[in-house]
Amino acid sequence: MDYLIGLEKECNLVQLIGGTITAIISLVILIQINAQMTLFVLVPVIIFALTLVLVYQVYQFYDMWTNWVAYVDTLTTALFFVGMWLMAKRKIENWYFWVVADIISIPLYLYKGLTFTSIQYFGFTILAIFGFLAWKKNLSNSIQTV
Repeated sequence: MDYLIGLEKECNLVQLIGGTITAIISLVILIQINAQMTLFVLVPVIIFALTLVLVYQVYQFYDMWTNWVAYVDTLTTALFFVGMWLMAKRKIENWYFWVVADIISIPLYLYKGLTFTSIQYFGFTILAIFGFLAWKKNLSNSIQTV
């Protein structure tokens, strides 16, 4: 029985790596179309994939890869890392990652019994929506004045 559990964990990692490789190959094809845009897309995908692998390894090391909560937590961590990178590059798309990850985090923390953290992420979601609207308005104003 333990062998099957270990095999299931290995299959999940293989699926994760396989999906990442497929995404990277698709992006490499896009390089021929527009190299600068591909770089804009490729770097977040690499950050996302590396975060997934790193968090998976941490969960494995501490033997915490036990249920669906670990998968969701890994996903939100990767989304937040990509959001931070895009924000540092001042790309308006960062807000999509923040909103999606915050929305996923709300029920996750409720399920974990962390009600106040869930409420905090609800507040973060509202802030991210207002942040997106402010950036969009600022971008529209700067385009009109040029």
